[in-house]
Amino acid sequence: MEQCVQSLRLCEELKKEGVRVALKQGKMVMLEASGRCMRPFLRAGDSIQIGKAEEKDLKLGDIVVFENEASPPHIYSHRIIKQGGRFVTKGDACFWPDKPFGYEKILGRVSGRERKGHFFRFNAFCRIVGFLLCYFRLSWFYFACVENVRSPQLIPAKVFKLLHPNK
Repeated sequence: MEQCVQSLRLCEELKKEGVRVALKQGKMVMLEASGRCMRPFLRAGDSIQIGKAEEKDLKLGDIVVFENEASPPHIYSHRIIKQGGRFVTKGDACFWPDKPFGYEKILGRVSGRERKGHFFRFNAFCRIVGFLLCYFRLSWFYFACVENVRSPQLIPAKVFKLLHPNK
């Protein structure tokens, strides 16, 4: 069993290293998204297209792929909500932002996604709308009303009690 766990960790590390190398060479990379933190723009199972990201080209509202500080580090895709020396990112459906980090942690920028065989390129309009949803914490409202998510970690406690008084 321990050998299987070590093999899985090695596969994940090789995948991350392959992504790093490809992006440094200026190649586009397609990865499968997982989790719910970037809904409604990105959903679990979407293929996201990632390209190289120069620091001078990054703007507020861009979705970047970066490594966190955890051990072992994980790859996340979140939206830039503050920049200026250090970047602050946040998942669209998350209530709190991530810890600030430097440009060296950024692997690339998400330029589009493929869902159910259709490719959608993120443009300036998507960046602005996504930034507003993310910055003003409106995506959790989308979850609560449209998708009826009953997950307390995505919805603030007071709002969760209002929406689900029996729980």
